[in-house]
Amino acid sequence: MRRYDVIVVGLGAMGASSLYQLSKEQDLKILGIEQFTKGHENGSSHGETRIVRQAIGEGNGCYTTMAKRSYEILDEIESRSGKKFAKKQGLLLLFNDRLKPKGGKDDFLAKTIQQAKLYNINHQIYDENLVYQKFPFLVEQPGLGNYFEPGAACISPEDAIHTQLKLATENGANINYHEEVLSLVKQENTTIIKTTVAEYEAKHVILTAGAWLKNFVEPKYKGILKTFVQKIYWFEVEPEYEDIFDKTGPFLIGDPVTNSFIYVMPSYNKGLVKFGFEEFNEEFNLVDTPIIDEKDTSNIYKNYISPNIKGIKDVCDKAKTCIYTITPDYNFIIDDLSHYGNVTIVSACSGHGFKHSFSIGEAMADKVCGRKMKIQLDNFSIDRF
Repeated sequence: MRRYDVIVVGLGAMGASSLYQLSKEQDLKILGIEQFTKGHENGSSHGETRIVRQAIGEGNGCYTTMAKRSYEILDEIESRSGKKFAKKQGLLLLFNDRLKPKGGKDDFLAKTIQQAKLYNINHQIYDENLVYQKFPFLVEQPGLGNYFEPGAACISPEDAIHTQLKLATENGANINYHEEVLSLVKQENTTIIKTTVAEYEAKHVILTAGAWLKNFVEPKYKGILKTFVQKIYWFEVEPEYEDIFDKTGPFLIGDPVTNSFIYVMPSYNKGLVKFGFEEFNEEFNLVDTPIIDEKDTSNIYKNYISPNIKGIKDVCDKAKTCIYTITPDYNFIIDDLSHYGNVTIVSACSGHGFKHSFSIGEAMADKVCGRKMKIQLDNFSIDRF
């Protein structure tokens, strides 16, 4: 039986960051296990782009410090790898007073502005008329508040994950793909991991397996981890708007008509724009493959895109699904599982977790090594449910 100091299960955003940060500890023997192939699209760490921002209106204030630390780590990773995968074009929030993203407060926009002021994050609040001058593709909707963060960026999750895994292996970490974890067995001071390939023993286990984490929590907690299918779409841009969208960063809209939350990001393919929506209608059972039909794309354009954004054709170039794992309060779970020995779960980060993954990975390394963490994780105990 092969023995390791730490085994990380699941190599999406959280797992890749944890493995990389742990690999910097030269005296630790590290293994990462992934049940799918490298760069797979079965979870929630794919889709070409993610938004990273620093002033966070979700939660109770702890997320902003996590996001700020992630920015510092992101700069370090780019410097060490020589690869730039964050495109800083700024982020616009355009919200009414009633709407909030899941995990956000009723005063999400005001809370975001308050956090920006508290932590001296560069930001701007535009006069209403100026918003529509600067962003001419927006359909004018009087009475919406706004917030612009110049330092926010779009980042390729695939590039970020691959780069961290590459750095981790260069540091000596081992990675096994196409290997599913079947069970964890608690020993006196270690944990036995049984997989479809072998058995391993580890002093510490970090579970970052996304939707599949419900296979490992105690029965009383299985109901708090819900998995939902989310759908993302790339629509074609009218030729006269291509340059405008190409130069514009991501933006989030609180649609006052449908009372829904829309995020819009530039695509790495000119002539396309990516759209996403938070929907919690279709649960994922870990077995079936989610599908998107033509009716979905037609409804998305008619009900969400056309009423809010100009310059977009009613032509969907491609669409993909991703799997959200959420908790009842839409906040994270980062905690030890008491029924195992030295097993930490990092879960339910879908929807607003990628930007925090870099600092959370560092926190996992600090935890394993007995160091004081640079971010606060006390709010994410599983026992709050």
